[in-house]
Amino acid sequence: MFGFFSRFFAPAWRHPDPKRRRKAIDDLDPEQNRAALEHLLDDSATQVRDAALLKLDDPERFIERLEHQQNDVIQARLIKHLNGSAAGALSLETRQKLLETLSEPALLKTVAFNADNQQLRLTALERLRDESDLIEQACHNKVAAVRHAAAQRVESDQGLEQLIKLSTRDRNIVRLARNRLNERQQNARELKARHEQREYCIGLIEKLARGSWEPQYEARHRHVLREWDQLASEADADQSARFKAAHHQCEETIRAHYNAQLAAEEKSRAETEEREARTATIEALDNALDHLKREPHPRRQDIDSLLALRRLQAERWINLSEDNAPAPSVQAHYLERLATIDCLVNTWQTLDEHRTQIEQALDQSDMDALATHRQAIDWPREYPLPLLLQEVDTALATHAAPNTDTASDDEARAESEHIAKQAEQLEQLIESGELQSATRLFDVLQARHAKLDARFQKQHAAHIKRLKARIAELRDWRSFVAAPKREHLCQAMEELAHSDEAETNREQRHRQLVSEWKQLGSAAASRELSQRFRSASDQVRKNLEGYYQHLDQQRTLNKQYCEALCDQLEQLIDNADQLADPDALRTIRNKAREEWRTYSPLPREDVATLRHRFGLALQGVQTLIDQKARGIAEQKQALVEQAEQLLTDERDIEQRTRIAKDLQKQWRSLGRAPKGDEQRLWKQFRNVCDRLFEWRDSERTTRKGAQDQQLDALQALIDRVDQWHPTRLEDSAYLDQVEQELEEYQPLPRGRRSEGMLKRWNGIVRRRREELDSLANDELKQRWHAWQPLLEAHVEADEARMQGDTFEDVGSLTLEPPLTKQAQRAHQARNLNRRHGTPTEDDTLQRLKVHLALMANAPISADDNDRRLDIQVARLNDNVGQEYQLSDEFSQWLCQLIATGPVTRTQWARLKSELDQLVTQLDFHQ
Repeated sequence: MFGFFSRFFAPAWRHPDPKRRRKAIDDLDPEQNRAALEHLLDDSATQVRDAALLKLDDPERFIERLEHQQNDVIQARLIKHLNGSAAGALSLETRQKLLETLSEPALLKTVAFNADNQQLRLTALERLRDESDLIEQACHNKVAAVRHAAAQRVESDQGLEQLIKLSTRDRNIVRLARNRLNERQQNARELKARHEQREYCIGLIEKLARGSWEPQYEARHRHVLREWDQLASEADADQSARFKAAHHQCEETIRAHYNAQLAAEEKSRAETEEREARTATIEALDNALDHLKREPHPRRQDIDSLLALRRLQAERWINLSEDNAPAPSVQAHYLERLATIDCLVNTWQTLDEHRTQIEQALDQSDMDALATHRQAIDWPREYPLPLLLQEVDTALATHAAPNTDTASDDEARAESEHIAKQAEQLEQLIESGELQSATRLFDVLQARHAKLDARFQKQHAAHIKRLKARIAELRDWRSFVAAPKREHLCQAMEELAHSDEAETNREQRHRQLVSEWKQLGSAAASRELSQRFRSASDQVRKNLEGYYQHLDQQRTLNKQYCEALCDQLEQLIDNADQLADPDALRTIRNKAREEWRTYSPLPREDVATLRHRFGLALQGVQTLIDQKARGIAEQKQALVEQAEQLLTDERDIEQRTRIAKDLQKQWRSLGRAPKGDEQRLWKQFRNVCDRLFEWRDSERTTRKGAQDQQLDALQALIDRVDQWHPTRLEDSAYLDQVEQELEEYQPLPRGRRSEGMLKRWNGIVRRRREELDSLANDELKQRWHAWQPLLEAHVEADEARMQGDTFEDVGSLTLEPPLTKQAQRAHQARNLNRRHGTPTEDDTLQRLKVHLALMANAPISADDNDRRLDIQVARLNDNVGQEYQLSDEFSQWLCQLIATGPVTRTQWARLKSELDQLVTQLDFHQ
């Protein structure tokens, strides 16, 4: 019961029957019953939903429904809203926003064709994407702006060809399409030509890559690269890959040639360096021996320096002889110098072995022992004797010299000079603090002075007395200084024997105290202090026995580590990589030195051997580094030369700076050259690059200024043309002139300013051409009215001739605008026809009228179909191979009308009114 009442009293739009709900919608008011209508939008019946939607008449809801389901009724209603033809039309802004949300091509096409606002049509056109739709709009839309906008978006050749065929409404579109199609075809031909040029360039470099080196190879390669640089921007991936592969092959050929050349130069340079190194080695040995000859008496440090030099130069000689053997004469010279040094060193060692016995014999004046020891020491005669041997020879000579009054004056004088020289040597020994040697030499000097002739003794007595006093002073001073020093050293050693310091510190302190004790020599020496110092030292050594054992073990381990390090360096030298980076080798060398310093101490008996081996290994690594660094220096020198060539290159500065950047990348990819060469080469390379970049910046600034001046001048030209408007047809010459002036500014620099100026220029020129076309059209129509007096005069003359009256040729009347040359010829032909011709038939005049009707697109009667067909065929034949212009055809028709005659007044009166009407319908803008 309740359900029945609810259905009985419920509103009709809630009725269960969809048909009843559909009828109820017609009675609903959209304003008062909006909620009910919105509720019905979700109804289960499609017809109810559509009726409710149409009743609401909401375009936004129309769009939402069409996105899910197409409905022709809703679509038609939406189109009316968008076109502005619906009742209660929406505002333009609202319709614009709705249109921007549409994507259905059919709706957009309809709006573009029928909207009541040009901007709406253009907005709909912008959302069309299919080219066929754009072609349809360009050909059939009634708004010229829409047609032109659609034509501008047609890009394909097929689309442009369709525009040319189908566009009969707007000849400007035909012209635009034809121009763009010609431009695209021209671009296609140019692209094909550039493609063929690239293929030709690739063929050249591939042929060059297959060939072998010849003197012009590199020049041809550079020429092909320059040609390719101008074409590479448009090359496809396949062409670029082919050119790149051939280019790399050419570079390999060039690089192989230069590598061979560099190898030959390197070999020659190595041989020169080797000869210079051998010469320097021998010169170093010769200089050392010459320096030893100039010494008054050789000392231990002189012999040690000579021995060190001998070892160093011997290692260097061995390294130089590993690859190439020296010349026999050079080898003999070198061996002779080594033999001399070895003799000196061995004789000095023999002297050291007999030094203690010789000093004792000198102290005891044992001449037999001195003679025996002197005989055992065979010092080379060409080198000065050591000081000890000089003392021995002096003692032996003094003992052997007879002390008699029978000695000659020459011998006494020579002995006196010798004593003076020994006195100078004694002063040098006292100055240097060598007390022991000075004491022995003073004893010898005093003995020789005692045996000297009385006549010369007085010369040296005072000097010898002063020397004796200085020796005594030196001895007292040494004793005065050494006595407390010895006591202090004994106390320090005893304290060290009972110290609890770290073993490492105690061992270092012990060695330091022993070294200081030995430096004191015999000064203030006593048996008690010596015994005391030795006992304390032995106690320290006993306390450090465990440390010494650990130190021996550490030395053994360090020895193993050092031998392994030497093995690694020797393997690196033996298996050196030809492409090794010198910086990596420098890192290996530095780390090897750091590790060597950590492996200390070493066994005393192996220190010299290991150091010598490690030194040779480092020297080999350094040789590798020098070789690699010299190779890098040569490559960087080549880069510097290439950069310097860019300074005089005739190519564009932009291309040269790009090449300079490539050279900089190559520079960074290389390692370091030798330090001095690296700094020098980098300075040269950087200066060249800086000059190139300064030139580029300067040229850019200059070019930018010139471009700005060019654009400013063009802007002035555009402003001048913008302010100018043609007033007569002859002003077209001025427009042609300014277009030629524009050609002088071509090509324009790229940029938005240039594009904007060209766009504005094209718009201005197009408007001025349209104005000239309007002037030309007005002038053509003006001719028809201005030349009517001439036509009337001819008709009067024709009428007189046909009536048999007297007539005269029509003269040239004063007309404005005046007759053209073609019209003058037609005027003369009319006079000639009047005299000799027959009356014009009506068919000829009717043919002229039909021709004018065709030009004006006016309707033509069925009786004139044959004439229309003949005229159309003739028009087609006349326009074959040239662009059709309606203004030219009208000028020709007007001249033909003037030449047609004789004509009766009745014929002309009947024809003139029809021609006037047709002339008003002419539209020369088509």
